Amino acid sequence: MSFSASVLLVLAGTGIAVGASVLQHADPDTCFGTSRRPPLTAPIRLIYACRRDDVLMAADIAKWCAAETGRARLQRCLVAVSAPSTGQDVAAAPFATSSASHGLPELAMLPNVDVVDGRLTQELLRSEVAPLQALGPCRVVVSGPASFNGAVREMLVTGGVASDAITILAA
Repeated sequence: MSFSASVLLVLAGTGIAVGASVLQHADPDTCFGTSRRPPLTAPIRLIYACRRDDVLMAADIAKWCAAETGRARLQRCLVAVSAPSTGQDVAAAPFATSSASHGLPELAMLPNVDVVDGRLTQELLRSEVAPLQALGPCRVVVSGPASFNGAVREMLVTGGVASDAITILAA
């Protein structure tokens, strides 16, 4: 992987776990190596797509957004929240009977977080990619269900992101 001036994480569902892995390398307390200098110092942004009844790691996202400079920090976060499961899917949703807010109000209060209703769109993706591309090469890491990964890859390439700047990780 070549030098990247910034990193955009586009994660869905359980793919949010990738966020913790990437941010580990941006914090001197958790990064690998003896120098305690994090290998990842580029600005990191997150787009997290989830269903309202299946928001994962909201407290962690809030912690990453509120962290001080030089720690595992998200410069900005966009959470795209789609409708909860209905019908047959309700039984498949692991936390369908738990609280509906799942930390979203706390996230929405942070100045560098936007919570939007609906699925990730080409326009939302473009609005997050453009400022990062202005800094120089941007590495985009995508992780979620296979259908999400494919759709995001197509939106990114259509939006002008080079294929070799996109890393797809299966969730």
